[in-house]
Amino acid sequence: SEDCGGHRETISMHPAYAKSPGTVFCDYLVALPAQTPIAFTAAVALHHGGETDKMRSDGILYRVSVADAAQPDRFVPVFEEFTDARHWKDVHASLDAYAGRTVLLRIECHPGPKWNTGFDSGHWAEPSVAAGHPPAVFRGPPAPADTAAASADAKAILEGRLAADGRTNFLLAG
Repeated sequence: SEDCGGHRETISMHPAYAKSPGTVFCDYLVALPAQTPIAFTAAVALHHGGETDKMRSDGILYRVSVADAAQPDRFVPVFEEFTDARHWKDVHASLDAYAGRTVLLRIECHPGPKWNTGFDSGHWAEPSVAAGHPPAVFRGPPAPADTAAASADAKAILEGRLAADGRTNFLLAG
């Protein structure tokens, strides 16, 4: 969805409304590794249908719950947040307590506090489960004091006059 501040692949959910307001959810059977840390990550946002819609929605409660696959009726919430935000909000839930087990992972959307489901189309962007420590991420160009030297090194590497040593990242601007 692009309407929440940039394109992301999403799972869209709208709480039930036909007979009475209610919850909508999606379950995934996941075999978690024994390695920790383990985390569920995603981003959530309410569908942006224009400012008139914003005045009508009372928001959505987003929840992530986990149940041991052997006891699929005993879900435990690991993340819960109510929001009416129209921009992406990051979600992070630790799954360390379930390391080495097969679980049901449930993502849910609930109506807002007034149980008004009007315009309550919620997005879960790029939900994923990851284990272990992620590699360090390059967060920007070199500090200004190093810019001239870094630019010279980058040019030399591109021209084949210097071998890349794997220790320096370069931001290539067009």
